[in-house]
Amino acid sequence: MIEFKNVTKVYPNGTIALDGIDLTIEDGEFVFIVGGNGSGKTTLTRLLIKEEEITSGEIIVNEQKLSKLKHWQVPYYRRGLGMVFQDFKLLEQKTVSENVAFAMDVIGKPKKSKDLNVKTALELVRLLDKAHCKTHEISGGERQKLAIARAFVNEPKVIIADEPTGNIDPEMSRGIMELLIKINKQFDRTVIVITHEEQLVNFYKKRVIRINNGKIESDEGGGKSL
Repeated sequence: MIEFKNVTKVYPNGTIALDGIDLTIEDGEFVFIVGGNGSGKTTLTRLLIKEEEITSGEIIVNEQKLSKLKHWQVPYYRRGLGMVFQDFKLLEQKTVSENVAFAMDVIGKPKKSKDLNVKTALELVRLLDKAHCKTHEISGGERQKLAIARAFVNEPKVIIADEPTGNIDPEMSRGIMELLIKINKQFDRTVIVITHEEQLVNFYKKRVIRINNGKIESDEGGGKSL
């Protein structure tokens, strides 16, 4: 479970990015977080992955208070999160399989389990046939699938996708969303999608949390997918 309890974030320049946010996301939920530029949705993500510190309030993930984490504990905490970045953050000169394997190298997974997990992740996103291609040789949609495979490979409990369809065409956007929904349903993972694309949000009829000026404007839908 993820809980935001009266969370406020004020940046040094005085900007109030989040203002008293209360929010609960249950294990296994699929949630859209929607808002325009400057609404606070990016700050919410950065707080959740411990890239920023809260000004007041508390964030609790699986009964763990993030404000109490020591600096050395943060990398271990992040192992439970799979992050899909808007700009992919792929290793351009490495192959598709090497990009996925790198996520496991970082946490010291043994080679036997690493090879199996990489294969499973690439099969999931239908990129096994591109395993030996260099990252710069594949399409934009395939790059986003690769980013999802890399986020999934360590079997995190939570997948956070930041504007996962922002750089690809509408048809491929549907494919990316179907993939995230499959991860949510088939593998019982919590999936949080940060987006501004209203068409996708309206099409999939999931829980939608709208943020505006640092506050939750509405919270509709919800419940774990069956």
